[in-house]
Amino acid sequence: MARYKQGYFWVWAILTLWSLPAFAQLDNRTFSDTWTQTKADSGTLKLEIPSTFYFKNNEYFNKITDGYTLFGWQALPRLSYQFSPNFRLAGGILVQQDFGADTLRKPATFFSGTWQPNSKWSFTLGSLEGALAHKLIEPMFDFERTIIRKVENGLQIKYNHDSLTADVWLDWMKKNLAYSANKEQLFQGSNIRKAWRLSEKNRIAAVLQSTFFHNGGQLDTAGYGSFTKQNLALGFQFYSGKWRLELYGLESKNLSGERAYQALDNGKALYTNLTWQGKHLGIMASHFIGNYFQSALGGQLYQAQTTSVKQPISLVEGQRHLFFLRFMYNYPIGGGASLTLRAEPYYDFVNHFYEYSYSAYFNVPFSVFLKRNRN
Repeated sequence: MARYKQGYFWVWAILTLWSLPAFAQLDNRTFSDTWTQTKADSGTLKLEIPSTFYFKNNEYFNKITDGYTLFGWQALPRLSYQFSPNFRLAGGILVQQDFGADTLRKPATFFSGTWQPNSKWSFTLGSLEGALAHKLIEPMFDFERTIIRKVENGLQIKYNHDSLTADVWLDWMKKNLAYSANKEQLFQGSNIRKAWRLSEKNRIAAVLQSTFFHNGGQLDTAGYGSFTKQNLALGFQFYSGKWRLELYGLESKNLSGERAYQALDNGKALYTNLTWQGKHLGIMASHFIGNYFQSALGGQLYQAQTTSVKQPISLVEGQRHLFFLRFMYNYPIGGGASLTLRAEPYYDFVNHFYEYSYSAYFNVPFSVFLKRNRN
């Protein structure tokens, strides 16, 4: 299919969006592994075992991504000690079992130091508040990475004050050594959000998200060149009671010296969401229009280039036009644990077919103080 001229693409995309329902990013709060520290917790020792039991079945038969099933459990037992009112040290190990596999996945170590000079800023070196805690939209960051690669390591700076929040991080995924078969891999991201309250019922927010993925390194001797992809999303959110509307404009840019697929050098997309959220049930309609859009760690259905093992890597569908209708049920089952059920059918307007996925999760954020400051 011929590439759209940018002007015609944006006019067509906006008109189409006005004619269809729209919704926002997924509500993944029950999956988000975050931590807090206060001055009152100085001198405390805490045991945490955040755990997830997961079952996700993707009934996909398209050319862009394959269908498969994720079925198993993961647990991250860790000890944290707050040495002072401003500094916290935490260490542990991620243990994960995929059902049907003979052995556990290779354990991932978790070790981090977090300095919080005041109530607004925090700085972390080591293991990060990663995966879904970054709150990136799905075209830029795949939901399944919380199962596939939960622990991230590197540097993170967070700001949280009143209506302004920011998360800036560097995830050092692979180290590059001279004469090794591995390339250096790093993923840098940022998520900045500013909100305004219009009334007791209505709120608006502006969102800026960016990511930078690099696969190469100055010591690279593995061959096949390097790959660098930058993504940007500028969004608007509107909240009114049980309803939420979000609209994002996305851009992808190839910063590589190597240009194997020149059609993917510059991509654009529009991602729109409309959500109704009840006490336990949420219904979300999502509309995605992509023009040669590509994100290295984004949800696979949104990408222009195939990730299917059944297709040649050169397969590119320049125009992606998808509509999702998601049913999400979150039910608290006590002690902070929750049951999450999801059904997510979608329709592909370019290829004229529909597919679906469904999933079930138990999330258990267990924690207990082993030693507590009584002052």
